Amino acid sequence: MKKNRLSSLLTFLAALLLFTGCEQKIEDTRAILRVNTTPKGATVTLLGKELGETPYGCKIPAGTYLLKLTCDGCYPVWQTITLKPQEKRTLEINLEQETASVLFETKPAGAAIQFQGKLVGETPFTLKDLPHGEYSALVKLAGYSPQTVTWEITNPRPRLIRTELLSNVGSISVESTPSAAEVTLNGAPSGTTPYKTRLEQGKYTVKVSKAGYTVYEQIVLVSREKTSYVKAALDPLPGTLVIQTHPVNAQIKINGKDYGTAPVKVQSLPSGEYTVVAETAGYDPAQTKINLPAGKTVERTLTLASNTGGIDFVTYPAGITVYLDGRELGSTLVDKSNPDLSEVFSIRDLKPGRHVLTLAHKQARPNKKNIAVTVQKGKIERLNTLSMWIANCTVKLKTGSVMHGRFVAEQGKDKILFEPEPGITYTYKRSEIASITPLKREE
Repeated sequence: MKKNRLSSLLTFLAALLLFTGCEQKIEDTRAILRVNTTPKGATVTLLGKELGETPYGCKIPAGTYLLKLTCDGCYPVWQTITLKPQEKRTLEINLEQETASVLFETKPAGAAIQFQGKLVGETPFTLKDLPHGEYSALVKLAGYSPQTVTWEITNPRPRLIRTELLSNVGSISVESTPSAAEVTLNGAPSGTTPYKTRLEQGKYTVKVSKAGYTVYEQIVLVSREKTSYVKAALDPLPGTLVIQTHPVNAQIKINGKDYGTAPVKVQSLPSGEYTVVAETAGYDPAQTKINLPAGKTVERTLTLASNTGGIDFVTYPAGITVYLDGRELGSTLVDKSNPDLSEVFSIRDLKPGRHVLTLAHKQARPNKKNIAVTVQKGKIERLNTLSMWIANCTVKLKTGSVMHGRFVAEQGKDKILFEPEPGITYTYKRSEIASITPLKREE
């Protein structure tokens, strides 16, 4: 009896050494097995018994075994291994994570799915290969309240998530006086009044503006399935008139009120029609009507037509005194570019009609010369060169004769042409002349 018990005990110890490892020395036929997995912590099962978690190692008799590896959240792995006597075997095994797919459906369809901070698609939409864990996503569709959905993956079975979205849209109606004003909602241009649209519920800043008018602004709360009304009364801004004239410095009247001489700038005028009149001496008044829009600046130049005339002329020679209608005006000046002629002598602001122009010089023959000139309104009469015979030198001959007249020209090196009287000329040799003395051009 004791012998049988001893035999059974030995048999049990041998079996125990066979399946549990490696702390006692066994026959040289045993192999060394090591198992590593990614991720770590997988349960090692041999011959139907769980022996430990990876990384795992043991001594085991040579032979063929079925190895099973299991880990939470991973697919199980079975592998057949054959070990030779005294073999050292290390297994490196990657465990594949267990995943599942999630199908999103919404009513209505077309909602955006925001998952882990990113837009991943629109319903109906399938999110694939999700490992075990807890998840959430935001479902959004314009005109509907956003909703957050949650789910958990614990096995590879597909999940279906259905969501019915609730409308969050109301209406806003905007009118203005005057109409056709620009409407902006939260800073975005949206249309012109009268304006109506549907919006998601919430607060909106409504701005109504029109050129030349004050800006109207209001914060509006839009509620679901309700209409919010905005009625904006826009006040006209004052305008500005800028009036210039040609010629300048004309007297300006606006709606009968005197505003001084041009250019004038009149600010803070109400919008409307204005009558502007410009007046100045020597010109016909100029008048115009101006429609001044609200808040605008209108610039206008009025050209006045001259109601006087003028006379322009040059004289030969210069230094002649000029009279008009018996009134002395001054003397003509020498033209530096042509000393034989005068600069242009201009007479302005003459009334239309006949005028008498008188040229005078004490040394001229005759001393005075009258020219009748007809002046037309707004025109300048440009006369041909006006000439007077004026002695310009004294010639003394060697015979003792002294003559006052006009030196005309030199004739070669030895002769001169001299005019003692208008229209009478003489030629003198240089050898006959004692002296030639120029006369000053004075009366």
